[in-house]
Amino acid sequence: MMQPTKLFDNFFDAETITSTRLANFANDCLNRLTANNAGKTFDTLIGKLTPALTALHEELGEVDTTLNQRKGKTLTVDTFIEEFKNTMRNLYSGIAYKLGGEKTPGFLEFYPNGKSEYTNANKTELPTLLARITAATNSHKAVLDKDITDQLISLESNWNSSRNSQQQAKANVSDNLTDRTAARQSVENALLVVVHTIAANYPGNVQQCLAFFDFTMLEAKGKSSTTQPTPTPPNP
Repeated sequence: MMQPTKLFDNFFDAETITSTRLANFANDCLNRLTANNAGKTFDTLIGKLTPALTALHEELGEVDTTLNQRKGKTLTVDTFIEEFKNTMRNLYSGIAYKLGGEKTPGFLEFYPNGKSEYTNANKTELPTLLARITAATNSHKAVLDKDITDQLISLESNWNSSRNSQQQAKANVSDNLTDRTAARQSVENALLVVVHTIAANYPGNVQQCLAFFDFTMLEAKGKSSTTQPTPTPPNP
């Protein structure tokens, strides 16, 4: 049985159609319209689709840039963790010497479980370890060299700075992704106009209409657009 609602529904508004696939599909459609616009038949459609598609491409580029920036922030956190491990490994002997040896209570405030606890530390464990280091440093800064004290005290603040930057980057990505809907909706609406106009120009001529669209580009594993026939200009 025929389902009239399907004829007028927004069939581009689907979770399976990513914005990148939609943009590629729209770009391919625009190229087909332009290639067969010798008689300026499709000027209106081209004029409607072009700015909407440009805006979507710009926003997709912004998302990509923001995600790359977020990766950069993540690398900053990862870099801090490596530096943290190196610092606690390198200061081990110096702290032991200043506090009277590896068996002393003061030294065990820093390394209660040995050096490996720091060299194997992960992001989840870092806040607890850093709080311990800060407390122990403040308790023994009169005995420790200023250079050692400065390195140890700076660890917690550097971690907080790196972590906050990463969280802010994540929030920015979330905001940017939320804002994509306006540009995408404009492209969807423009494509709907194109589809229905082409259908009106060639009523009942399925092959001629399909020649303007490669719907496989909207699929996750679509075929190349070369599988679609090239549209021929309308008869005068």
